[in-house]
Amino acid sequence: LPARGEILVATPQGAKSVSFDGRNTHFNCLYMPEFVAGYEASSLALLDILVGRDGCFFDVGSNFGCFSLSIAARPGFTGRVHAFEPYAPSFADLSNMIERSALTALISAHRLALSDYDGNG
Repeated sequence: LPARGEILVATPQGAKSVSFDGRNTHFNCLYMPEFVAGYEASSLALLDILVGRDGCFFDVGSNFGCFSLSIAARPGFTGRVHAFEPYAPSFADLSNMIERSALTALISAHRLALSDYDGNG
């Protein structure tokens, strides 16, 4: 059965409604009770300090872009975010979230994996 979810992303241009497929478990940080206070709040607070308002953030293995969206949607953020996600279904979710959130000017999505060596698989 469909399990369509809807979130509001607070962007500098105002709140943007973004839908997601709740059957996909990588969205569980948006609706599970254990995340009611936020998803990895201490990590996001640290990223807020480290990236600043005009920094560059590389989200490696970005999944649907939780960290990318959180960084780029901050008031006054003028930096750049590069989100890397090699898995096609997750990359499609990432691209949708970026576009629907109207954050394409701040976030670039890259469908590739990053590693410390050359190779496949």
